[in-house]
Amino acid sequence: MSVVGVEANLGNPKVFRGLDRILPTTQRAIRTSWFAIGRDLKNEANKEIKRRPKSGIVYFIRTKSGKYKRHVASAPGETHANLSGKLRKSVSWKVHGFSRMDFGYGFATNANNKAPEYDIFVEEGTDKMKPRPSIENTVRKIQRTTQNHFQREIIKGFKKTR
Repeated sequence: MSVVGVEANLGNPKVFRGLDRILPTTQRAIRTSWFAIGRDLKNEANKEIKRRPKSGIVYFIRTKSGKYKRHVASAPGETHANLSGKLRKSVSWKVHGFSRMDFGYGFATNANNKAPEYDIFVEEGTDKMKPRPSIENTVRKIQRTTQNHFQREIIKGFKKTR
C-alpha cells in the first residue's frame, strides 16, 4: 500500500486556499441550479396541464353562470386536465440549502397555493380512477435540462473564483 500525506503547512499555500474555496463555490452553484430547475419544472407542469387536447372522457360541466361547457378529461397516465385550476396553481417547489429541492403540490409558502386535498388521488389514482401522474411526467420530461443546469452553474461558479 502506498500513501501520500499532505499538510497545509508544507508546500504551496495557494493550492490550499484554492481548495478551501471549492466547497462553498460548488454549494452555491448547486443551490442556484436547484432554483433554475424548480422554475423549469413549474413552467413545464403548467404548460402540460394546460396543453390541449387531452384524450380522456368528455364531460359537460355547469359553470357558475348556469351555462354548460365542454371539458375533456385526461386519460390514465396523462398529465391531469385543468378544470378549476386549483391543482395547477398549487404546483410549486422549495429549495433546502444545496442538498435538496422538493417539487410537487403545495410547497409554496403562499397560503393561496395550498394543495387541494385531492392532489394525491389525482397523482397516484384510486380504486376507481387510474393515476394522472403530472409531477412524475414533468420530472421525466426535463431530466436532460436538469443536468445542463448543474453543469452550467458549476462552470460559471468556478470561472468567477479564478
